[in-house]
Amino acid sequence: MKHTMLHVVLAICIITATSALGCSPPLNCTGVFHCPLILSGPGVVIESGTKYCSCCPVSITYLDENEPCTDEGSLPNLRLCREPLVCKGTCVPPQ
Repeated sequence: MKHTMLHVVLAICIITATSALGCSPPLNCTGVFHCPLILSGPGVVIESGTKYCSCCPVSITYLDENEPCTDEGSLPNLRLCREPLVCKGTCVPPQ
């Protein structure tokens, strides 16, 4: 069965006193992403240091063709296209 949206994952990163993120309560989003391993779906792991992670709670939705998407700067609610689709306002095949 094919689902339009694979899933939404909430990822809350662990912030330590020595963190270079510069986050303080209440947590906010930064452009620097350092996080523990996060299971983001069946067999899919977002590794530490990847761009889809931040010091705030992050919601990630994977989308199919023609669905409205957001760019990577739209934290904390990311609407990312499934590969190989790219985001041009909606998910479209790469040119």
